[in-house]
Amino acid sequence: MQLSSKPRFVGRTSEKGTIQTEIELLGKTPTGSGGVVLMISGPEGIGKTALLGEVARHARSHDIPVFEVGGGQSDMPFNAIRPLLLSLRAEMLSRSGNGTRLVEKHAELFASIDQGKAEGQLAEWTKEKEKLTEVLARFVNLSSSLAPFVVVADDVDQIDSESLEVLRVVARDAQVGKILLLLSGREEGSVQVSARQVPLRELEMEEVGEMSKSVFSPQTLGQAIGNALYDLYGGTPLLIVEALHSVSMLLPMKVPTEPAQIRDEVRRCISQLPRGLDQFLARRYESLTRERQLLLEVLACFHSPPGIQAIQELLPFQRQRVREYVSMLEAEGFVKSDARQHVSIRHAKLKDIV
Repeated sequence: MQLSSKPRFVGRTSEKGTIQTEIELLGKTPTGSGGVVLMISGPEGIGKTALLGEVARHARSHDIPVFEVGGGQSDMPFNAIRPLLLSLRAEMLSRSGNGTRLVEKHAELFASIDQGKAEGQLAEWTKEKEKLTEVLARFVNLSSSLAPFVVVADDVDQIDSESLEVLRVVARDAQVGKILLLLSGREEGSVQVSARQVPLRELEMEEVGEMSKSVFSPQTLGQAIGNALYDLYGGTPLLIVEALHSVSMLLPMKVPTEPAQIRDEVRRCISQLPRGLDQFLARRYESLTRERQLLLEVLACFHSPPGIQAIQELLPFQRQRVREYVSMLEAEGFVKSDARQHVSIRHAKLKDIV
Protein backbone atom coordinates (compact mmCIF):
# COMPACT_ATOMS: atom_id res chain seq x y z
CA MET A 1 0.00 0.00 0.00
CA GLN A 2 1.17 3.56 -0.75
CA LEU A 3 0.16 6.90 0.72
CA SER A 4 -2.97 8.01 -1.10
CA SER A 5 -1.77 11.63 -0.98
CA LYS A 6 0.64 13.92 0.78
CA PRO A 7 -0.34 14.31 4.45
CA ARG A 8 -2.62 17.30 4.89
CA PHE A 9 -1.35 20.38 6.69
CA VAL A 10 -3.10 20.36 10.07
CA GLY A 11 -3.25 22.56 13.14
CA ARG A 12 -1.47 25.90 13.58
CA THR A 13 -4.81 27.71 13.43
CA SER A 14 -3.77 30.51 15.77
CA GLU A 15 -0.34 30.94 14.21
CA LYS A 16 -1.75 31.01 10.68
CA GLY A 17 -4.37 33.52 11.75
CA THR A 18 -1.74 35.85 13.19
CA ILE A 19 0.36 35.80 10.04
CA GLN A 20 -2.53 35.94 7.57
CA THR A 21 -3.96 38.99 9.34
CA GLU A 22 -0.67 40.83 8.81
CA ILE A 23 -0.56 39.72 5.17
CA GLU A 24 -4.06 41.02 4.50
CA LEU A 25 -3.14 44.42 5.98
CA LEU A 26 -0.46 44.98 3.35
CA GLY A 27 -1.42 47.88 1.15
CA LYS A 28 -4.20 48.95 3.53
CA THR A 29 -2.48 50.28 6.64
CA PRO A 30 -1.38 53.95 6.60
CA THR A 31 2.34 54.21 6.00
CA GLY A 32 4.73 55.03 8.81
CA SER A 33 7.97 53.86 10.39
CA GLY A 34 8.64 50.41 11.83
CA GLY A 35 7.68 47.67 9.38
CA VAL A 36 6.29 44.33 10.52
CA VAL A 37 8.60 41.38 11.22
CA LEU A 38 7.32 37.97 12.37
CA MET A 39 9.69 35.27 13.61
CA ILE A 40 8.42 31.67 13.49
CA SER A 41 10.52 29.75 15.99
CA GLY A 42 10.86 26.15 17.10
CA PRO A 43 13.19 23.12 17.03
CA GLU A 44 14.18 21.15 13.96
CA GLY A 45 11.27 19.33 12.32
CA ILE A 46 8.54 21.28 14.12
CA GLY A 47 6.99 22.54 10.87
CA LYS A 48 8.41 26.04 10.35
CA THR A 49 8.99 25.54 6.62
CA ALA A 50 5.55 23.98 6.13
CA LEU A 51 3.86 26.92 7.88
CA LEU A 52 5.83 29.40 5.76
CA GLY A 53 4.62 27.56 2.66
CA GLU A 54 1.00 27.72 3.82
CA VAL A 55 1.02 31.46 4.51
CA ALA A 56 2.96 32.16 1.30
CA ARG A 57 0.18 30.46 -0.67
CA HIS A 58 -2.34 32.58 1.23
CA ALA A 59 -0.47 35.74 0.25
CA ARG A 60 -0.33 34.79 -3.41
CA SER A 61 -4.05 33.99 -3.37
CA HIS A 62 -4.55 37.64 -2.36
CA ASP A 63 -2.31 38.83 -5.24
CA ILE A 64 0.50 39.77 -2.88
CA PRO A 65 3.95 38.85 -4.25
CA VAL A 66 6.19 36.63 -2.12
CA PHE A 67 9.98 36.76 -2.47
CA GLU A 68 12.44 34.42 -0.81
CA VAL A 69 15.83 34.98 0.73
CA GLY A 70 18.29 32.25 -0.22
CA GLY A 71 18.73 29.43 2.28
CA GLY A 72 21.58 27.27 3.45
CA GLN A 73 24.84 28.06 5.15
CA SER A 74 27.44 30.00 3.18
CA ASP A 75 30.57 31.99 3.95
CA MET A 76 29.98 34.18 0.91
CA PRO A 77 29.00 37.73 1.95
CA PHE A 78 25.50 38.83 0.87
CA ASN A 79 24.89 35.40 -0.69
CA ALA A 80 21.43 34.85 0.82
CA ILE A 81 20.09 38.27 -0.12
CA ARG A 82 20.98 37.93 -3.81
CA PRO A 83 17.90 35.88 -4.89
CA LEU A 84 15.65 38.48 -3.26
CA LEU A 85 17.36 41.33 -5.15
CA LEU A 86 17.12 39.59 -8.51
CA SER A 87 13.46 38.65 -7.99
CA LEU A 88 12.64 42.21 -6.96
CA ARG A 89 14.37 43.58 -10.03
CA ALA A 90 12.24 41.37 -12.28
CA GLU A 91 9.10 42.39 -10.39
CA MET A 92 9.89 46.12 -10.61
CA LEU A 93 10.62 45.90 -14.33
CA SER A 94 7.20 44.30 -14.87
CA ARG A 95 5.30 46.80 -12.74
CA SER A 96 5.49 50.32 -14.04
CA GLY A 97 7.60 53.24 -15.22
CA ASN A 98 8.49 53.96 -11.61
CA GLY A 99 9.67 50.42 -11.13
CA THR A 100 11.84 50.59 -14.24
CA ARG A 101 13.34 53.90 -13.11
CA LEU A 102 14.11 52.43 -9.69
CA VAL A 103 16.01 49.55 -11.29
CA GLU A 104 17.85 51.95 -13.59
CA LYS A 105 19.00 53.98 -10.58
CA HIS A 106 20.59 50.81 -9.26
CA ALA A 107 21.97 49.67 -12.64
CA GLU A 108 25.56 49.55 -11.40
CA LEU A 109 24.57 47.37 -8.47
CA PHE A 110 22.77 44.84 -10.66
CA ALA A 111 25.46 44.88 -13.33
CA SER A 112 27.98 43.84 -10.71
CA ILE A 113 25.71 41.11 -9.39
CA ASP A 114 25.09 39.75 -12.91
CA GLN A 115 28.74 39.82 -13.96
CA GLY A 116 30.18 38.58 -10.70
CA LYS A 117 27.39 36.07 -10.10
CA ALA A 118 27.40 37.24 -6.49
CA GLU A 119 30.86 35.86 -5.86
CA GLY A 120 33.94 38.00 -6.47
CA GLN A 121 32.10 41.27 -6.84
CA LEU A 122 29.99 41.04 -3.70
CA ALA A 123 32.99 39.76 -1.78
CA GLU A 124 34.90 42.83 -2.97
CA TRP A 125 32.09 45.08 -1.74
CA THR A 126 32.50 43.81 1.81
CA LYS A 127 35.27 46.37 2.17
CA GLU A 128 32.41 48.85 2.44
CA LYS A 129 29.86 46.61 4.15
CA GLU A 130 27.98 49.34 5.95
CA LYS A 131 27.47 51.40 2.81
CA LEU A 132 26.43 48.39 0.73
CA THR A 133 24.02 47.21 3.41
CA GLU A 134 22.25 50.56 3.34
CA VAL A 135 22.07 50.56 -0.48
CA LEU A 136 20.59 47.06 -0.64
CA ALA A 137 18.07 47.72 2.14
CA ARG A 138 17.01 50.99 0.54
CA PHE A 139 16.34 49.24 -2.78
CA VAL A 140 14.14 46.66 -1.01
CA ASN A 141 12.15 49.32 0.84
CA LEU A 142 11.78 51.57 -2.19
CA SER A 143 10.45 48.57 -4.11
CA SER A 144 7.87 47.92 -1.39
CA SER A 145 6.64 51.50 -1.67
CA LEU A 146 5.68 50.78 -5.29
CA ALA A 147 4.12 47.36 -4.65
CA PRO A 148 3.67 45.80 -1.18
CA PHE A 149 5.09 42.30 -0.80
CA VAL A 150 6.16 39.55 1.60
CA VAL A 151 9.76 38.48 2.15
CA VAL A 152 10.33 34.92 3.40
CA ALA A 153 13.61 33.93 5.06
CA ASP A 154 13.58 30.31 6.25
CA ASP A 155 16.26 29.17 8.74
CA VAL A 156 17.42 32.76 9.07
CA ASP A 157 19.86 31.74 11.80
CA GLN A 158 21.91 29.95 9.11
CA ILE A 159 22.27 32.70 6.52
CA ASP A 160 25.39 34.83 6.14
CA SER A 161 25.73 37.72 8.58
CA GLU A 162 25.83 40.35 5.82
CA SER A 163 22.46 39.29 4.42
CA LEU A 164 21.02 39.19 7.92
CA GLU A 165 22.20 42.75 8.51
CA VAL A 166 20.43 43.85 5.32
CA LEU A 167 17.19 42.35 6.69
CA ARG A 168 17.71 44.21 9.97
CA VAL A 169 18.08 47.53 8.14
CA VAL A 170 15.06 46.75 5.96
CA ALA A 171 13.02 46.14 9.12
CA ARG A 172 14.36 49.31 10.73
CA ASP A 173 13.40 51.58 7.83
CA ALA A 174 10.33 49.80 6.42
CA GLN A 175 6.96 51.48 6.04
CA VAL A 176 4.05 49.83 7.83
CA GLY A 177 1.68 48.20 5.38
CA LYS A 178 4.28 48.00 2.62
CA ILE A 179 6.38 44.98 3.52
CA LEU A 180 6.11 41.93 5.77
CA LEU A 181 9.24 40.00 6.74
CA LEU A 182 8.50 36.37 7.64
CA LEU A 183 11.51 34.77 9.27
CA SER A 184 12.03 31.35 10.82
CA GLY A 185 14.66 30.12 13.25
CA ARG A 186 15.25 27.31 15.73
CA GLU A 187 15.04 29.39 18.89
CA GLU A 188 13.26 32.53 20.00
CA GLY A 189 15.75 35.38 20.07
CA SER A 190 18.45 33.36 18.25
CA VAL A 191 18.72 36.15 15.67
CA GLN A 192 18.99 39.75 16.81
CA VAL A 193 16.11 41.13 14.79
CA SER A 194 13.29 42.99 16.49
CA ALA A 195 10.33 40.78 15.68
CA ARG A 196 6.97 39.56 16.89
CA GLN A 197 7.46 35.96 17.96
CA VAL A 198 5.33 33.09 16.61
CA PRO A 199 6.60 30.03 18.52
CA LEU A 200 5.59 26.56 17.31
CA ARG A 201 4.91 23.63 19.60
CA GLU A 202 4.27 19.96 18.84
CA LEU A 203 0.98 18.94 17.29
CA GLU A 204 -1.67 17.49 19.60
CA MET A 205 -2.75 13.85 19.35
CA GLU A 206 -6.00 14.84 17.60
CA GLU A 207 -4.03 16.76 14.95
CA VAL A 208 -1.68 13.84 14.34
CA GLY A 209 -4.77 11.67 13.95
CA GLU A 210 -6.20 14.09 11.37
CA MET A 211 -2.92 14.03 9.46
CA SER A 212 -2.94 10.24 9.41
CA LYS A 213 -6.60 10.01 8.39
CA SER A 214 -5.91 12.38 5.47
CA VAL A 215 -3.84 9.65 3.80
CA PHE A 216 -5.13 6.32 5.15
CA SER A 217 -8.55 4.76 4.85
CA PRO A 218 -10.70 3.54 6.40
CA GLN A 219 -10.75 6.32 8.98
CA THR A 220 -10.45 3.80 11.83
CA LEU A 221 -7.12 2.64 10.39
CA GLY A 222 -5.86 6.20 9.98
CA GLN A 223 -6.83 7.07 13.55
CA ALA A 224 -5.19 3.94 14.95
CA ILE A 225 -1.95 4.69 13.09
CA GLY A 226 -2.00 8.32 14.19
CA ASN A 227 -2.53 7.41 17.84
CA ALA A 228 0.26 4.83 17.78
CA LEU A 229 2.73 7.23 16.16
CA TYR A 230 1.88 9.99 18.63
CA ASP A 231 2.51 7.66 21.57
CA LEU A 232 5.91 6.78 20.13
CA TYR A 233 7.14 10.07 18.66
CA GLY A 234 4.85 12.84 19.86
CA GLY A 235 3.67 15.59 17.54
CA THR A 236 6.81 16.63 15.64
CA PRO A 237 5.48 16.99 12.07
CA LEU A 238 8.68 15.92 10.30
CA LEU A 239 8.83 12.68 12.28
CA ILE A 240 5.13 11.98 11.76
CA VAL A 241 5.31 12.51 7.98
CA GLU A 242 8.35 10.20 7.71
CA ALA A 243 6.67 7.60 9.91
CA LEU A 244 3.46 7.74 7.86
CA HIS A 245 5.45 7.10 4.71
CA SER A 246 7.21 4.14 6.33
CA VAL A 247 3.91 2.67 7.55
CA SER A 248 2.45 2.98 4.06
CA MET A 249 5.29 0.83 2.71
CA LEU A 250 4.68 -1.81 5.38
CA LEU A 251 0.90 -2.15 5.14
CA PRO A 252 -0.47 -4.92 2.88
CA MET A 253 -2.31 -4.06 -0.31
CA LYS A 254 -5.55 -5.30 1.23
CA VAL A 255 -6.06 -3.20 4.32
CA PRO A 256 -7.83 -4.81 7.30
CA THR A 257 -11.16 -3.35 8.38
CA GLU A 258 -12.00 -5.26 11.58
CA PRO A 259 -10.87 -3.50 14.81
CA ALA A 260 -8.84 -6.47 16.07
CA GLN A 261 -7.13 -6.90 12.69
CA ILE A 262 -6.35 -3.18 12.53
CA ARG A 263 -4.74 -3.26 15.98
CA ASP A 264 -2.58 -6.24 15.04
CA GLU A 265 -1.53 -4.73 11.71
CA VAL A 266 -0.66 -1.35 13.22
CA ARG A 267 1.35 -3.08 15.96
CA ARG A 268 3.27 -5.07 13.33
CA CYS A 269 4.04 -1.97 11.24
CA ILE A 270 5.12 0.06 14.25
CA SER A 271 7.56 -2.66 15.31
CA GLN A 272 9.27 -2.45 11.89
CA LEU A 273 9.71 1.32 11.59
CA PRO A 274 13.23 2.35 10.45
CA ARG A 275 15.87 3.26 13.02
CA GLY A 276 16.41 6.61 11.33
CA LEU A 277 13.35 7.96 13.11
CA ASP A 278 14.92 7.12 16.47
CA GLN A 279 18.15 8.80 15.40
CA PHE A 280 16.28 12.07 14.88
CA LEU A 281 15.09 11.97 18.50
CA ALA A 282 18.60 10.99 19.62
CA ARG A 283 20.04 14.08 17.92
CA ARG A 284 17.52 16.29 19.68
CA TYR A 285 18.41 14.70 23.02
CA GLU A 286 22.14 15.09 22.38
CA SER A 287 21.68 18.79 21.56
CA LEU A 288 20.42 19.49 25.10
CA THR A 289 22.61 20.83 27.88
CA ARG A 290 24.00 18.20 30.24
CA GLU A 291 21.72 19.46 33.03
CA ARG A 292 18.57 18.86 31.01
CA GLN A 293 19.87 15.49 29.82
CA LEU A 294 20.39 14.50 33.45
CA LEU A 295 16.82 15.45 34.30
CA LEU A 296 15.54 13.24 31.48
CA GLU A 297 17.77 10.39 32.64
CA VAL A 298 16.23 10.57 36.11
CA LEU A 299 12.70 10.59 34.67
CA ALA A 300 13.50 7.55 32.49
CA CYS A 301 14.11 5.50 35.65
CA PHE A 302 10.51 5.83 36.84
CA HIS A 303 7.67 3.54 35.78
CA SER A 304 5.10 6.05 37.07
CA PRO A 305 5.52 9.84 36.74
CA PRO A 306 7.27 11.26 39.83
CA GLY A 307 6.29 14.51 41.48
CA ILE A 308 8.42 17.59 41.05
CA GLN A 309 9.55 17.37 44.69
CA ALA A 310 10.93 13.84 44.19
CA ILE A 311 12.89 15.05 41.16
CA GLN A 312 14.26 17.97 43.13
CA GLU A 313 15.53 15.59 45.82
CA LEU A 314 17.40 13.44 43.28
CA LEU A 315 19.06 16.15 41.19
CA PRO A 316 22.12 18.15 42.33
CA PHE A 317 20.53 21.49 41.45
CA GLN A 318 18.70 24.19 43.34
CA ARG A 319 14.96 23.51 43.54
CA GLN A 320 14.04 26.54 41.45
CA ARG A 321 16.56 25.53 38.80
CA VAL A 322 14.89 22.10 38.52
CA ARG A 323 11.54 23.81 37.93
CA GLU A 324 13.13 25.97 35.23
CA TYR A 325 14.58 22.93 33.48
CA VAL A 326 11.21 21.15 33.59
CA SER A 327 9.54 24.21 32.07
CA MET A 328 12.16 24.37 29.30
CA LEU A 329 11.81 20.68 28.47
CA GLU A 330 8.02 20.93 28.50
CA ALA A 331 8.09 23.89 26.09
CA GLU A 332 10.41 21.90 23.80
CA GLY A 333 8.11 18.86 23.84
CA PHE A 334 10.38 16.50 25.79
CA VAL A 335 8.29 16.17 28.95
CA LYS A 336 4.74 16.74 30.17
CA SER A 337 3.34 17.52 33.61
CA ASP A 338 -0.14 17.10 35.02
CA ALA A 339 -2.24 19.12 37.47
CA ARG A 340 -0.55 17.36 40.42
CA GLN A 341 2.89 18.45 39.11
CA HIS A 342 3.87 14.90 38.21
CA VAL A 343 6.38 14.90 35.35
CA SER A 344 7.05 12.28 32.67
CA ILE A 345 8.88 11.91 29.38
CA ARG A 346 6.33 12.58 26.66
CA HIS A 347 7.18 9.88 24.15
CA ALA A 348 7.95 6.20 24.45
CA LYS A 349 10.78 6.24 21.91
CA LEU A 350 12.48 9.18 23.62
CA LYS A 351 12.35 7.31 26.93
CA ASP A 352 13.98 4.27 25.27
CA ILE A 353 16.74 6.48 23.83
CA VAL A 354 17.44 8.15 27.16
